[in-house]
Amino acid sequence: MRPGSRRNAATWAMKEKRYSQKRACALAGIDPRVYRRTSKRPADTDLRDRLTELSSERRRFGYRRLHILLKREGWRVNWKKLYRIYREEGLTVRKRSGRKRAVGTRTPMNEHIFNSLRHAHSLITAWRNDFDNHRPHTSLAGLTPAEYANRSKEDQNLNRANLN
Repeated sequence: MRPGSRRNAATWAMKEKRYSQKRACALAGIDPRVYRRTSKRPADTDLRDRLTELSSERRRFGYRRLHILLKREGWRVNWKKLYRIYREEGLTVRKRSGRKRAVGTRTPMNEHIFNSLRHAHSLITAWRNDFDNHRPHTSLAGLTPAEYANRSKEDQNLNRANLN
């Protein structure tokens, strides 16, 4: 049990059972000094809000990729702190559902239903732009494909200049 839940158990024992603080803490398995200690940790409400917003936009991103996105936005946060906040907010990577089989009538399996070819083209173009220019790829050290391609060109030009 975490100290917070032990503290809640001790508080319950003191209020409901009228136990002394010393006895309630002993039953809950918490030291009375820990019970009395107040947290000095900042609330980080802005970070929590942004993390929740990003995770709802990027449902398949875990805390590592969200950390990369937050660093790009200028947030300076340790990955351990981010992981703690991620867990406290109850965020998880949303799992994909299993293979679906059509029973009776066929239903569309995708997230999007295309109204026309133009609508399909615009959604695919938006996805491709996001994939190439905004989505970090862990196989590319957290870079987007566009950033990686530009970096590769710059590296090649530097190597050519060093050979001359």
